[in-house]
Amino acid sequence: MNEAKIVVYFDQLGFSNSVLAKDSGHAALNEFFENESMLHFGVETENLINEEIRLKNKNDESKNTFDHVIMFSDSIFLSGVPSISFFTHLASFLGRCWRRNTSVYWCEFTDADFPFVGREIKKSSPILFRGGICIGSVSIVKAKTIINGKEEVSSFLFGPAYVNSCKIESQIISKGPRIFIDELSAGKILEIEDFNSEVELFFQKIDSQEEFYEFLWPAFYLKNLNSEAEIYDMLIGAINYYKVFKGEKFEKHYEELINLFFKSSTALCNYKKNPELLIKTTNIFKKFKN
Repeated sequence: MNEAKIVVYFDQLGFSNSVLAKDSGHAALNEFFENESMLHFGVETENLINEEIRLKNKNDESKNTFDHVIMFSDSIFLSGVPSISFFTHLASFLGRCWRRNTSVYWCEFTDADFPFVGREIKKSSPILFRGGICIGSVSIVKAKTIINGKEEVSSFLFGPAYVNSCKIESQIISKGPRIFIDELSAGKILEIEDFNSEVELFFQKIDSQEEFYEFLWPAFYLKNLNSEAEIYDMLIGAINYYKVFKGEKFEKHYEELINLFFKSSTALCNYKKNPELLIKTTNIFKKFKN
């Protein structure tokens, strides 16, 4: 059976290095999926910050927009029907991943405190992904497999959309935890019935490679939470991580994360018509660049 689906391919940044170094980085992802339900991300609103309400809604399958979630090592594939709800679900997943283990560092520290904070940041193991998004044909068949020595029947997914989502991620020159979309798929996304013209702010063409767009997931995530002020805190957090890893292998990843949060703040502030917040995030971004 062939269907047109959104397919997302994620590669967890730093996973292989973490496994080889035998540190705790890869364990953070395992812990995350052990303790979080993939079903409840799409229903997150500002009211679901309340833990009691969140737990009550976490297994409500009627709100789920992911048809399939397939994980292998540091790779994750997500698929679903093209809709604005899918992107709400996706942005919430990415936002929760970044928030976990890092939100305590989303604040400004004094020079005297930073050496201690830096040591703690190095232990925090953020969960960040780089990925590609494609809309295309997906085939689903039943296939026999072996799990724990026992034969079972599982769904086997394949098709151009899966192949292309991987190719998109690999074709982008720049580094960092960014999510990319090919131009054809971006056009189809922006034609989705429940999208409005303002939402286009969260899908931006890449200057250096104009055949691709970038999904500004931080802006989409905070838009749905009605918590746009948190983009400033996220930006501060990314700057703190950059300071700690400056001169090391992952410096460029965190520099690109800062750029992503700043682009997201611009889109979000324009969407929410909040010039005061834009001035605030612009000033801290310029301070970082200088």
